[in-house]
Amino acid sequence: MRRCLIALAAMVALLLALPLHADTLNLTLDASTAGGVMCSDCGPFGAITVTQVTANSVLVTETLASGVGFVNTPAGNSLQFNIQGQPQITISNLTAGFSQAAPVGNSGAVSGFMYAIDCTSQAVCGKGGNNPYYGMLSFVVTSTTPLSAGAFGLATGNGYYASSDLIFPGLTGNIEAAKPGTLPPEALAATPEPAAMLLFGTGMVAFAGLLRKRLRKYV
Repeated sequence: MRRCLIALAAMVALLLALPLHADTLNLTLDASTAGGVMCSDCGPFGAITVTQVTANSVLVTETLASGVGFVNTPAGNSLQFNIQGQPQITISNLTAGFSQAAPVGNSGAVSGFMYAIDCTSQAVCGKGGNNPYYGMLSFVVTSTTPLSAGAFGLATGNGYYASSDLIFPGLTGNIEAAKPGTLPPEALAATPEPAAMLLFGTGMVAFAGLLRKRLRKYV
């Protein structure tokens, strides 16, 4: 029985030592350079959420406002973004019809981005402003080195944190996130990460087996 108690104490100590909340970075698409019309603090046209999955990977989701959609034009990419340190990354679990691409913006407001995702399927995003995609864009970014959600809060020289080629009533073009990302208050609460819970659950199963074996000796 003493061994069982020691094992249980070790599992609890391990769980307490693990990170107890999944970091989340929120970016708002709130600026426009579409069609030469410049505006800041307008919209919001959509939101980008970066959520920690593991020490080396994050989940990125982009949800657009009502009436705003992704288009397939030469003006920009579906999503351009930066990561501090410019690590080597791989993209997985990407929304169908989209693929990793080279950033389109070589000059002007959308220049200076390191990474990009683009809609490459006309069946999904049409061509030009025809047949836009109004759904959510999501994918997982995995780095060869430790990667945090906060690493996506890196602006270009023009002061933009992300950019998307979108269509909205009356206009198509690039919409940017012009403000630093925010960490929502609820993310500060102790929300166990999936990896921590999996580890703890595995330990509990092992503990239950050990306890059952010990009890049989006394029956």
